[in-house]
Amino acid sequence: MSFHEGMKATTWTQYTGQEKKINVFHQRCLHKILGVTWQNNLTNKKVLKQATLPSMTTILCKRRLRWLGHVK
Repeated sequence: MSFHEGMKATTWTQYTGQEKKINVFHQRCLHKILGVTWQNNLTNKKVLKQATLPSMTTILCKRRLRWLGHVK
């Protein structure tokens, strides 16, 4: 494994933990805004579909790519 491959794995691990926390916060906000409770038994995917929004991970990924100049 090269130095760069090791760095990618380290960076990816750190972002994964942060992204999970951001996704949980995003889902909680959407649940409150849409009035969804645990008793409604909706999956996160269904809540995102109902809100017509992508997941926060998708939003962050697109913004990172745009910031790096890969996507306009």
